Amino acid sequence: MTLHLGFRALRIFCALALTVGVVTSAPALEPAPPDEEGIELDQAIQVLKEEATLLQRDADLARDALLHPPESRLSVYLSNKVPGLLIEETVLSVDGTVAAKHVYDELASRALLQKGALQRIEHRNIQSGPHRLRLTYKGTNTKGEPVSGKYEAAFGKSLDASELEIQILPGGRKSPPTLKLREWAAAPQ
Repeated sequence: MTLHLGFRALRIFCALALTVGVVTSAPALEPAPPDEEGIELDQAIQVLKEEATLLQRDADLARDALLHPPESRLSVYLSNKVPGLLIEETVLSVDGTVAAKHVYDELASRALLQKGALQRIEHRNIQSGPHRLRLTYKGTNTKGEPVSGKYEAAFGKSLDASELEIQILPGGRKSPPTLKLREWAAAPQ
């Protein structure tokens, strides 16, 4: 009985192999020539996609200008200029209230080490006048040792947009990294 089923399975397999062989040996069909209307339609769609992308960008800029007008806008950026310092966490406080907390994975921390790299860590509205800013950070140095630091500064918010950069800079030979506040001047219009 088992022998009979084996021959039957073999016959079915051979029949399928012959059928597939006949079908696959048929001459290949030539692709249809390009359709001019289809090409024009594809080009029109690509133009619409580009226009939609530009429109979305303009809408995002308009929304940002509405939500964060220059007279109340504060943006705080972080840069890390200490070779090998991998930032693990930052906490930013504005006027004694925690404004932003960021936890970094290794990839994000290494991205901050790239030349000219900046990360916007806060974007908010605040009133004009004097304010206090505080940043604390934790990380590891090239030896895997924990490194931490804090920085406090006062700044005055004018009626122009405030763009601040907190820089983590190399300390001395045996000193921990230092922090410095840099205010960006608005570009003349």
